[in-house]
Amino acid sequence: MYSFKGFFKYLEKQGRELEKNLMEVGISRDPEVVHRCRVAIRRLRATLGLFQCDPTLLDEIKDVAQTLGPLRDIEVQLEFLRKAELPLREKKSILQEKLLKLEIERLRISGLNLTLSSAEFLNRVSQGVGRRKISPYKIYKNLVKRSRRVVENLSQEPFENYHRVRIDLKKIRYLLEAVEVVEGSFKDPIDHLKKFQDSLGEIHDMVVWLQEISGREDLPALRKTLQEKRNLSMKEFNEVRGNLYNLLENILNTSAALVTGKKPHSQELLSLVSSPKEKEEAAEALALHLSPDPSHIQRVANKCRTLYSVLKERVKLTEEDLHHLYCAALLHDIGHYLGGEEHHRDSYTLIVNSSCLPLNISEREAVAILARNHRKKPDFTTNLLNKREVERLKPLSGILRCADGMEMESYEYVGNFTLTSSEGTLTFRGGQISPLLQDRFRRKSSYLAEVLGLKIKYIEVE
Repeated sequence: MYSFKGFFKYLEKQGRELEKNLMEVGISRDPEVVHRCRVAIRRLRATLGLFQCDPTLLDEIKDVAQTLGPLRDIEVQLEFLRKAELPLREKKSILQEKLLKLEIERLRISGLNLTLSSAEFLNRVSQGVGRRKISPYKIYKNLVKRSRRVVENLSQEPFENYHRVRIDLKKIRYLLEAVEVVEGSFKDPIDHLKKFQDSLGEIHDMVVWLQEISGREDLPALRKTLQEKRNLSMKEFNEVRGNLYNLLENILNTSAALVTGKKPHSQELLSLVSSPKEKEEAAEALALHLSPDPSHIQRVANKCRTLYSVLKERVKLTEEDLHHLYCAALLHDIGHYLGGEEHHRDSYTLIVNSSCLPLNISEREAVAILARNHRKKPDFTTNLLNKREVERLKPLSGILRCADGMEMESYEYVGNFTLTSSEGTLTFRGGQISPLLQDRFRRKSSYLAEVLGLKIKYIEVE
């Protein structure tokens, strides 16, 4: 666990940087002043966001960053114009136009009197979050979320979401910079992220400017220069785009290792680029090789889908919950392969150690716990999931146990059934079954009844 105190010196440094440079905005002619303000704000927000800081405090500095945005854009454009080879008449015209906008923007911002007392701001922050701690797992989940969005956008063809990818890479980078202060594990990834971020920034700047001068007939040379620069930058980025996947994999594996305390399977990135269907197909392939009764596990998985469709509104289940449940149903019996007496625990072990399942550590742990809980007393012991995620596993465990309770492997099982919920009772209606299977269903469905707060009964119909 990382305490807020461990990040405080870093926050102090960024706060002083912001305070110092804000005093020079509108006065200094150094274009890096505005840039340094915006970077300091991003670093503060990334760090404070980990500790669930008061949103109003974050909004205060976010508003400052947005206020400075137009000024920064003009400064970037002027720097480009100074270096660009353009016809003198055209260059003079656009330079005069941009310099006038720069002057007006500086005066506007000077009139706003933007200031920040770093000590006062951090004191207000400390009062709200001073005793809070952040787990490596929360940082890992944040990185997975950002990385997933990057991968989704990178995977689209033609790839045009440069700006969206750049924003997410910024958030990953500034988060890692904060963690680097207390952990010291991400220096190389941070350096590489900055290079990708800068490359995407160049593309974005050209796109924005081309949109700005769209329809203007007096700037043909500038338009051509911008288009050439944009196309060259896009080509250069696309040539190294694959390296970004490798970088994300490195970041996620390093972060996962901080959570587990050991080197994880290299499945973190594979989890992001694999669809839920592909993950389920991988689970099915493993189950077919290791399960003693493939027809049984497929029927249980299908029953879980049916139960999910009826109960999802009552328990507020998500598509992700169904995905975890279905994978666990397919894999719940693979522990039989080891021949032990407690195959449910062996199933857990095989799932968390499997190198052929494209699951990240949180997905893997969720599926493994569900598989472990298909029999015996439910056990939700874990160091890898947070409380909310564990709570979501309880109704899913009940569903898997109930579905398995309608099966005695291939010897006897419930085929088609209907399910209704009314007056405090969950009623199953299916074919005639033996007293032995009825007793098994009663025992294995009891946990679902407990979780739902309902009675469960099975009615035989001809």
